[in-house]
Amino acid sequence: MAHVPADDQRVRAKLEELGVDAVRLKFIHIMAVRTLGHQDDCEDLGDDVWASHRQIRQWLKEKTWRETLWVRVGVIAAVLAAVFALFGWVFPLR
Repeated sequence: MAHVPADDQRVRAKLEELGVDAVRLKFIHIMAVRTLGHQDDCEDLGDDVWASHRQIRQWLKEKTWRETLWVRVGVIAAVLAAVFALFGWVFPLR
């Protein structure tokens, strides 16, 4: 029986409830056991919410982008702190 993916809000709410790690593990398993011809099939997320692989992939991409954004911000802040510390050591205020 073919299932129709739920509307985007229900899918996103269920994916948020499951969490990134659980969804990523489930998606890796799905992609390992499915052939290319079955990638448009829907997956049961529980509570009668069905999501297409494209919806899951898009949600994971958004979450990954947000995570990498904060990592980049953290790296920039650390580099700036190191530069200011170096300037403070080389050119101390008297």
